[in-house]
Amino acid sequence: MDYSLIFNGGKHVICLDGDKFDGKWCVYILLCGSDLSLYTGITNNIRSRFMRHSSGKGAKYTRGRGPFLLYGCKFVGSKSEALKLEYRVKRQSKDNKLKYLNSYEEKNI
Repeated sequence: MDYSLIFNGGKHVICLDGDKFDGKWCVYILLCGSDLSLYTGITNNIRSRFMRHSSGKGAKYTRGRGPFLLYGCKFVGSKSEALKLEYRVKRQSKDNKLKYLNSYEEKNI
């Protein structure tokens, strides 16, 4: 079984079983280590996407801003829901992004 260790919101270390979460859409927030900025994105393979960011092959914004911590992650039912939630999270202030993501319930979209 393959596992990835990911830090979540300064509170927990989560061990994700790649097979269990592959294919499930999520909105995630990365904490960029070089400047402590936050990056919000969506994916249906969080483990692979995190590794792409870490290797410098993720989003243009994150290149050169590592190392990264997965600051928050919320799994949703579809890509459409993920895109809508991502938009709403990106509109929040830096201080409110994680709070907003954690308070999200699918019925809100």
